[in-house]
Order: sequence, then C-alpha cells, then structure tokens
Amino acid sequence: MSIQVNANAPAVVTLSAKKRRARGDGGLRFDARRQLWIATVPRPGQSHRTFYGKTQAEAISKRDAYKADLASGRIADSLVAEGVGDLPRNPTVGEWLDYWLEQEIKPRYNAAGERESGKQPTTYVNYRFQIHKHILSRPLARVRLDKLRVADVETWWESMRRAKVGGPTAYKAISILNGAVSRAIRRRDVTSLLMNPVATFGADDRVRKPRPVKKLAPTPEGTLALFEAARGERLELVLHLGLRLGLRRQELLALRFGDFDLARGQLTIRRRVNRIRGMGIFVRGGAKMQDDSAEQVVPISNPERWAQLLEEHRSRISHFAAANKKTWTGPEPTAAWAWVFPNKFGEPTDPNEVLRWFKVIAIRAGQPDKTLHGLRHDAASLGIEAGMSLWEVSKLLCHADTTTTENVYGHITGAHETRLFSRVDSALDAMLVDAAAS
Repeated sequence: MSIQVNANAPAVVTLSAKKRRARGDGGLRFDARRQLWIATVPRPGQSHRTFYGKTQAEAISKRDAYKADLASGRIADSLVAEGVGDLPRNPTVGEWLDYWLEQEIKPRYNAAGERESGKQPTTYVNYRFQIHKHILSRPLARVRLDKLRVADVETWWESMRRAKVGGPTAYKAISILNGAVSRAIRRRDVTSLLMNPVATFGADDRVRKPRPVKKLAPTPEGTLALFEAARGERLELVLHLGLRLGLRRQELLALRFGDFDLARGQLTIRRRVNRIRGMGIFVRGGAKMQDDSAEQVVPISNPERWAQLLEEHRSRISHFAAANKKTWTGPEPTAAWAWVFPNKFGEPTDPNEVLRWFKVIAIRAGQPDKTLHGLRHDAASLGIEAGMSLWEVSKLLCHADTTTTENVYGHITGAHETRLFSRVDSALDAMLVDAAAS
C-alpha cells in the first residue's frame, strides 16, 4: 500500500497492484497452529514439495536452495532413474509402496560389487511382482495411508479371494503389505498411523499361513531311473550335486572348478547365479542365508568318487567348448576359474535352461512331476532314513533353524517309521519284563 499526495487536491489513498509471483515459484504461508512458515514448490504429476522454517526467510532459503539444486542437475525431482522421487506428503498406500520398494527394498551395490543396502535382488523382484500384481492394481492402493482402516484391508483381501488368488500367493501379498505399513509407522515421518490395520486383520482366522506341501520320499527305483536318464548328459553332474550334497540350483550353477578342493575334501560355496527380470543372468557373492561376502564350506566324502565325477564332467565340457569355439569367449573350459556349468559363451548357464533340461530328464525317467529342487527334498529324506536327526539334516541343508527342515524336508519313509515304532514297542516289552521279574 502507498500514499500519494497531490498539492492541488485533497489527499487520497490508493492501493498499488500486488505483485504476482511468477508461475512455478510456489506458495508461502504461515501456519499459526504450528507456528511455522511453509514454502511450497509445485511439481507436475506429483504433490508439492514442502519446506518449513521458523522464520519466513528460513523457509524461502530452503526452497531457493532446492530450486538451485534442480537447475544445476544435482538432484532430479521426478519419477525417473530409481523409479520414484521424493515421497509425497500424506501418501496413499500405493505411493508409499512405490517409495518403500525402490528406496528401501531395492538392493544397492558399491564399486566392489558388495551389497550396501536393500534386500537380495531375488527378494526385490518377488516383492515388486506381488505389489504390482495384487496391491497397486486394486482400490486399496488409492487409500491414503493415514486413513487406512481394517475394513479397507478386509475389502482388499476378499477381492483377492473372489479373483481366486491362491492361498500361498495371497498370504505372501498380505505379508509384504504388513511389512510395508509397519515400516511406515516406525518411521513416524510418513504417516500418523499408530496401529497397523494390516496386522490387526492378519490376526483373523481367515488369514492362515499355508501348510508346506510335503513331498514323497525317494525310492531306489526312481532315483536309479533319474541317474540312468541323465547318464552321459552334459549336465549330469547337477544330479550328483543336488542329491549327494543337497545344493540349491543357484549355488551349483555358480560353481567354478577351483571351488572343489579334493585334497581337503571340501567344496566352497562362494557365489550364486539367478535370472532376475530386468537384470538378466545375475551373479552375486556369498552363500544363501548369509552376507554377500560370506562363504560356506561343504564337506565332501569319498574324494576319489568326486575326482572321477569331475574328470568325466571336464571331458564333456571340453567337447562342448570345442563345439562352440566360434562363440566361446570364456576361460579355458577346464581351468580352475572356469565355470563348472558354462553356456556356449563360457559364461554361467541360464538357470531356466537347467530347469528345462531337468524336466526332460524327469519325463524320461517316468517322473514328470519331479522338480530340480526336489533333489534337496530327496537328500533330506535320505539323511533322515539313514538315522540323522532333524538338527543334523538342518545343518546339512544350511537352514536357519529346524522348523523348515521339519515342516518341508522331514519326509519320514516307511522303513524309518517302522524302526521308530519298533523302538517304542521294544522299550515297552523291556519295561514289562523288568516289572514281572521284580
């Protein structure tokens, strides 16, 4: 407001036009309740970027510094690169899941290839699929996180049941959602929620963890048929590593010849191979259930037999490399640093290719329902039948505890079950004899 004085006329008061901020400058206001100045910057397609200050100058200074960083390219405030920008204020369930997935779950590696943050890449891919398939595609994703109620979770759960989503898949989806909401509550800067409605609904009898499907114990005839079907095949060694050592597919496909130390009678698991959507064939360090830098030593019994198996395998790989010499770019096929199961380029074989190969072997052996991972089940069952305890089998298969071993791999065969009842029967007879004698 300004006052203009005319010498020849009475004094009048006029209001000068208020200067309008340029488009994109954002807003500035004082929040009397919180006693804070709030400056905002609009962002196309997203919520406003907000800055707080105890004084007007402080809020403006933060806003201007942010705009300068945007102009210089130091930061990129858009849904690019990592898949999501800054978390919007008062986010919806979907916005928080996007942020949580890309900023807290997605693995990040340093220059040495070691994982510094996030979860394993296979876990990230699995979470991303579940979130996009079963949560972001449903109305629940549009509910504001601080307005999320048990009824919203119930509606979402029932919609999955009506869509005939399988029990294990639905349970996995609600477990992921529960973890994401719990994390938002713990952070305190994301939502005003104090109670997790997903966990509350999860306590309902309708949400039950699926029981593991127990596999049939191996039979001598079936196991022999598998070995006969794979005899002479380039990947025959896969069966021995799976049945004799209980190795996982991702572990055995990441082996190099130098990982075998027959003089010491041991095999060292140093890395794993996975096919990950968007990343292709991915080799990562470390053994499963351990840090990426941790190694796992597997004792090898009967080194003479393994020496023969490896010699036969080296011969098959040498012939395979010679047949693909035009494409082979890897090391000498039998060198210590060469891959035990290479593809035609000398690189690790695609895990999906091994699955397809085993499917052919299983059909040839008259066991079309047999899976490659089922070899681990067989190794556990053979150990139990041989008299090993669940704890011992758990150590053999490198489980975190015996629960998984008992629920999934502890398939007691008829012969072992007979021995167990026989021990009880004999103990009872002995007790009765002693009682009669006294």
